Amino acid sequence: MTLLTIAIPIYNGVDTIRETLNSILSQTPTLQEKVYVVISDNNSTDGTGEILQEFNRNYQNVMYFKNPENIGYDRNYDLMIQRSPSEYVWTICDDDVIRPGAIQKVLDILRNVPDLSTIFVNCSIYDGEVKKCKTERILDIYDDSIYPTADLFYKETGLASINVSSNIVSRRLWMGVEKEDAFTSYWSHYEIISRVKMRYPQYRSYCIAEPLVIIRQGETVRWRYGDNLGHALLEKGLCLMEVASRMESQGYSGDCVKQLRDTISINIVTTILFARISRYKADLPLMKRMYRTVKNPLLVLVVYFPLMLIPRVILMVPLWAARAVKNRGRQ
Repeated sequence: MTLLTIAIPIYNGVDTIRETLNSILSQTPTLQEKVYVVISDNNSTDGTGEILQEFNRNYQNVMYFKNPENIGYDRNYDLMIQRSPSEYVWTICDDDVIRPGAIQKVLDILRNVPDLSTIFVNCSIYDGEVKKCKTERILDIYDDSIYPTADLFYKETGLASINVSSNIVSRRLWMGVEKEDAFTSYWSHYEIISRVKMRYPQYRSYCIAEPLVIIRQGETVRWRYGDNLGHALLEKGLCLMEVASRMESQGYSGDCVKQLRDTISINIVTTILFARISRYKADLPLMKRMYRTVKNPLLVLVVYFPLMLIPRVILMVPLWAARAVKNRGRQ
């Protein structure tokens, strides 16, 4: 069995997948061992399949699978790992880019560091055109680290590994944990990997400080929900809060879980502001779910709900003022 597969879950990624694959396949000819690329297409409808069939024909290490129907993100992610013919699987979003030399660095770690359950890969965030760097490192560290316990890993890395492209996991250990009840969270990769770490405490986690992946973030990225964007992002934030809350029952310490929940709580404030600016109108079912999930009545009633209900024009004033200052500086 080969050591590493790079696996890509995809749905309607026609605009970006070619660049993603080129960033990977430009590195594989120089490697000392074969690295497979597995693509699990969740029944794309936009021409993605034609591009992937082309790569499948032209590269012997590219394995392309198309699901007969859309089975949802979570199940497609799991199926992609099952389809990977290797000991470890590095999952990559279909619109991200791997930097030169990244695959060789990962292979060197896998060969030389024993007993690893997972590797965290640091990432940079760029605009949608991959021209301007917005964040150099999603995790602000500069030296590689090995974490002997799951609790310590999450205390140090927090939510950084919610990024799909940050995760390399042992396929055997992934297959050895219960997954079915995680397939409705959208964050199944984060939840299942947290279970892997706790289920197999004899294995360690490695953290790569160097940002080996570029994450696209901008208007050209295709993750759009139309008028429902704000609602979708808030729902995902609440799902992540539920995932973090369940980690205590898996064996994580109360301090670790509280740290994760506190970080998510802060992120929800930012998400509410973005949602409102994006013309999201508060709805009662989501507000009720927020109250139940966050479990901090003071925060919800004093911060979240007022931000959701305040007239949008008031929230726009600081944005307009910032734009005016910016435009004045250009003159």
